[in-house]
Amino acid sequence: MAENKTGRQTDSTIRYPLYLAGFATSICGLAALNASVSDWAFFVIAAVALACGYLISIAIRRVGKTTRLIELGVVAGAIIIYIQIAAGIDIVQYLLPVSTLTTPELKLASMLLWLEVLRSFTLVSDEAVIFSGIPAIVMISLSSTANVNPEMLAYFVVYLLIATFMLACRPGKANRKYDTAFRSAVITATSAILIGGILVVPVRLLCVRAFEFAMPGFRQIGENAHLYIIGDGGFLQIAQGPVRLSNRIVMSVKIGSHPNTGPVDLYWRGRVFDEYTGHGWEETSNYVTKTADAWKIDQNGKQVWIFGKQKVDPERKLEQLFDLGPIPGGVMYAAAEPAIIAAPTPTLRRNSLNCWQGVWGRHSWNQYIVVSELPIVAPKQLRNAGENYPSEIIDRYTQTLITTEQVGIVARRITEGLKTPYDRVRAIEQYIGENYKYDLNAPPAPPNTDAVSYFLFTSKRGYCDVFASAMVIMCREIGIPARLATGFTTGLYDPSQDRYLVREMDKHAWAEVYFPGYGWVSFDPTTWTIEEPETWYEQLSRKLHRLTGGLIGGGTTLPVLIFALLICAITAFVPELRRAVKAEKPNAPSRLHAAAAARYTAIRKTLKAHEAYLTPFEIAKKAEAFSNEAFTTAYSAALLYSKIRYSPEDATKENLRELVLLHKKLKSEIRRKPKKT
Repeated sequence: MAENKTGRQTDSTIRYPLYLAGFATSICGLAALNASVSDWAFFVIAAVALACGYLISIAIRRVGKTTRLIELGVVAGAIIIYIQIAAGIDIVQYLLPVSTLTTPELKLASMLLWLEVLRSFTLVSDEAVIFSGIPAIVMISLSSTANVNPEMLAYFVVYLLIATFMLACRPGKANRKYDTAFRSAVITATSAILIGGILVVPVRLLCVRAFEFAMPGFRQIGENAHLYIIGDGGFLQIAQGPVRLSNRIVMSVKIGSHPNTGPVDLYWRGRVFDEYTGHGWEETSNYVTKTADAWKIDQNGKQVWIFGKQKVDPERKLEQLFDLGPIPGGVMYAAAEPAIIAAPTPTLRRNSLNCWQGVWGRHSWNQYIVVSELPIVAPKQLRNAGENYPSEIIDRYTQTLITTEQVGIVARRITEGLKTPYDRVRAIEQYIGENYKYDLNAPPAPPNTDAVSYFLFTSKRGYCDVFASAMVIMCREIGIPARLATGFTTGLYDPSQDRYLVREMDKHAWAEVYFPGYGWVSFDPTTWTIEEPETWYEQLSRKLHRLTGGLIGGGTTLPVLIFALLICAITAFVPELRRAVKAEKPNAPSRLHAAAAARYTAIRKTLKAHEAYLTPFEIAKKAEAFSNEAFTTAYSAALLYSKIRYSPEDATKENLRELVLLHKKLKSEIRRKPKKT
């Protein structure tokens, strides 16, 4: 320990692996934060600043100088920065990524990161380095609140591995070897993963069983809930990562009457969303309870309530009989605009977007009839619709965000020179469908980034929700009212039942565009997509995703992490494996033992002791012919080799090094004048 003028002590014995581990924990926290903010310039600047801090701390510790001056500068700089932040000065934009300013947890994590950067210049003791693990785990925890993707777990496991290594090398363990500490870290991290992976299964099953016992209808609700992924308040997130949809039939639809014959291409609409949030959609219209307008007795003698009285144009009338699971409080699907609904309940819920739901608490029912009025979709008529939009339509369905301004530039470029809204809409639909890849395995959009902009300008692949969202936003950016609709595509037509069998994999999202005098018309950019055959790499990647997703629930990040841990474990336990192999083969000479034998063979040649039967001491006696000094050296070499050859312990590098020196000394003594007789 070196004592400076201020009385502060700095330990000049530097443990470089400990510093490297401390730096790695800080990088784990920074990487987790960057996974949520997606700002690589911020990541590079912070990482370089951390590296500089650690290097300067090591340099200060090597010379044993005081850190008091640096600490005062750090404190002064921190005070100045935080005063400016509190005052709202623009310095914040240079320290924090823009995406953190609206998320308190990420903003706090970013500020904590810069505190850790400042502190990295004062790490002149092992305790200070080990404390770096505390801010790092806090940053990982805060970042996880805004990002639930698998890589966050990967960062935590890597952090756990490194932090355990630091603790194994903590002060008081100076004599402990680093390979032992590394082994402890690997065992701890691997055990945490295995225990967590094993325990999560019974705990999850126990919770499910408990819910089923407390709520008998829990399983049925769970099975029907996935028909539509929607959150509280009518919210739909988009671009949320790979989608796994099954062939399970979720409902069937029988067409009662239609102006045309044979199968038809329709969408069974369930929800409509009108407000874009940057990472999803909101349905701003509240549902209100509607009482039936009339009732009747159907052909089976059951009472049926009728909602709606308006007359429907026979040329546009479509009757549908829906048969799906019990739907109290669930979404009711219909083609286009439902005009009349017949259901076995006196009350339903409806919003201003003409979407319907069942009412909670009513008796279970699974069949209802809808009479819809199909829109006019003839291109000639829609081209003549004009642009005389009602003010309430303009106000509600042309809303965009600042983050979609670049989308508007692309939309105006695509539609330049086109005269009618219909032609502009078709151009946008075709552009999106032909220039972007439809991929159910597309990764999620990074948190705090605009999902549509990320799809159009970065990933360029996704599935129906982001395809439709991009079309809606493009239309809005050029002043055409549009909204997002969700539900199912038509499904498979079964002639034997005269029904459409709708599967889970038919779940879909599409755009609806408003035309004055004609209403809302559906457009689907995914109909323009071209199926591209998968490459061998994509096929292998998809199969690995499916396999690992079923085993450990996590894309590619976690499998790579598990593989890395296995490599670490093998590396850490190689010495033990070698010792185990040698224990099984006790007669097998080690490399050092073989090297010692080769060296003593060279000594025999030097003494010209070619007889194979000579013992090491008989060989040493031949050195008397040269000098007493040569005999003494040869005798020492014989003693050492005998110890190596017959000892139950393995040879060491020190033994081999001593034998080499004795051989050199012996050759030097032999070159001297021979002994007189």
